[in-house]
Amino acid sequence: MAVVNIRNVSVSYGDQQVLNSVSLTMESGKFIAVLGPSGCGKTTLLRVVAGFSEYSGSVEIDGKAYDAIPPHKRNIGIVFQDYALFPHRSVEENIAFGLRLRRISRADIEQKVTQLLDLLQLQALRSRYPSQLSGGQRQRVAIARALAVDPKVLLLDEPLSALDKKLREEMQVELRQLQQRVGITTMFVTHDQEEALALADKVVVMNKGNIGQVGTPSEVYARPRSRFVADFIGKSNVFEATLDKSEGDALVCKLAGGETVRIARSGEVRSGQEIHFFVRPEQLVLCKPESPAADGAKLAGIVRHVVYKGSNESIHIELAGSKMVEAQVVQSRGWNIGDAVVVGWNANDALILAE
Repeated sequence: MAVVNIRNVSVSYGDQQVLNSVSLTMESGKFIAVLGPSGCGKTTLLRVVAGFSEYSGSVEIDGKAYDAIPPHKRNIGIVFQDYALFPHRSVEENIAFGLRLRRISRADIEQKVTQLLDLLQLQALRSRYPSQLSGGQRQRVAIARALAVDPKVLLLDEPLSALDKKLREEMQVELRQLQQRVGITTMFVTHDQEEALALADKVVVMNKGNIGQVGTPSEVYARPRSRFVADFIGKSNVFEATLDKSEGDALVCKLAGGETVRIARSGEVRSGQEIHFFVRPEQLVLCKPESPAADGAKLAGIVRHVVYKGSNESIHIELAGSKMVEAQVVQSRGWNIGDAVVVGWNANDALILAE
């Protein structure tokens, strides 16, 4: 296990700034998911830690500067998106490859390979070649090969992206359990928000070469610090409003159409201040126009679209001014396109977004 400190790291390709003075601490033994849209710099950050990209700033592992250490001497395990297995080598030979380069004795190699085959449930596949393996099996072989050299840090560059949804979810569980058993500090790069929330101890949300927020999965989901994080992590209904007054533990504000709503109190605010606040789809409360609404809002709308998702439904509603919001309901009450509906929320579920 190792502590990784990334300090003021910048990367440029010509005139393009890919990373902009990024700083991040990866705690020993933790699973860190680096999340963001395509082109945000997340893979470049992984390549910096691996030593594959030139950069300014510093990378330290357990207090030792690694900036002048070439990739092959950093003792870092890497699993690439396409796994990069040797097609002409068996499972056993792929796993042993890095050990042979280090001139480890044959007996020690055999012992280590057997240990990893058992750990990743690959013993029955040891003589097969990559072309004879499923996607999930190839991924486990790539992880075994990365772990064979006892690396200080494990880097995973979207290793589940090529798998179908069901297998991907199964491999998420396997990968997390494996990381916890081995106890290795892990950086996992992904563009899949659900994957990051399911796997990570800490989530790093990146945008345009900068870190937008670092926190536990529950922190970045429930308390996003910006509109970008709120929109990127899960789904959000974002409203523009003007603060009117305080009312007990809530703030009263007015929407652009003049409707009065209540939201959670947050930090220092002033009357007349223009703000953005968000409510998650699962926190919207829908009712018939004649029924009592939630305490935070009573906004009239029309159902425009209904999406059945098995365990829940997504109801898309048009409010005044043609604003669209999405509500997620677990049990359908028979909403149909064209139905009149009142949209509300509990005041504590509506949170101000930092600008």
